[in-house]
Amino acid sequence: MIKSMTGFGRAEAVLNGFPLTVEIKSVNNRYKDVSLRLPKSLGALEGDVREFLQARFLRGSITASLSWEENSSLNLREVDLQVAGHYCRLLRQLKRQLNLAGEIEMGLLATFPDVFRTRERTWEKDKIWRGLRAALKKAVADLERMKRREGRHLQADLETRTRKLTRLVGEIERIAPRRVKEAQQRIAERVARLSKGVASDPQRLATEMVLLADRCDVTEECARLRSHLEQFRAYLRSGESVGRRLDFLLQEMNRETNTVGAKVQDANASHIVVSMKEEIEKLREQVQNVE
Repeated sequence: MIKSMTGFGRAEAVLNGFPLTVEIKSVNNRYKDVSLRLPKSLGALEGDVREFLQARFLRGSITASLSWEENSSLNLREVDLQVAGHYCRLLRQLKRQLNLAGEIEMGLLATFPDVFRTRERTWEKDKIWRGLRAALKKAVADLERMKRREGRHLQADLETRTRKLTRLVGEIERIAPRRVKEAQQRIAERVARLSKGVASDPQRLATEMVLLADRCDVTEECARLRSHLEQFRAYLRSGESVGRRLDFLLQEMNRETNTVGAKVQDANASHIVVSMKEEIEKLREQVQNVE
């Protein structure tokens, strides 16, 4: 069963007593690209988070957003008694020198810079990483469930289109031999008209007929198309990451279809070839979302 590259996963947890939210989204990309949005308090773990996600995805643009509400209370405020005492002595000196009335109040001291300073709270990195990794696993699992659901819808559509493409190949196989005979007959009639009263070379005419049949024969192209379609369906059921393989097969199918269109010079066959190209293009668009 194939998986889509499109999905969204979310997990909530409590990390060191504070709420943690992890959201991961994935969209299609030919390669693998991981981008992170982490709060400053988890910046030291960015490398671990990136390595964790890199190991769990094969293709796609992966964006992980982490929110830890602890971030708002990360910095603890404490009193610098030495600075407060310094300001207090200055105020008393000012009061004496200017003969001012009143007492020095707490509110006044609190307005001076550096009386209250911040002290960064530190955490044990290994402990934080263990909790964060568990939340990441839950978010990835949620994302993978959505990718599998999307993959089931993709697979159903791809299989429907491959069946239609197989039917179109069958129509070409039925039409092509008849068109070759009709083309040979037209040439024979034209030669007969142009060579009235002139002896013609039957051996040369037979050779030309063989060459014409070879130029118009699409048996090999149709056989390769059928082989590509069988391999395409096998990959769909393989359960592996097959997006690039499917894309390659579609390129080959398109090449064979172009050759068929060039060989089969017939209005009805041309319409079928156009329909084949349309289905291959629709398949290609869908395969861009397959992991």
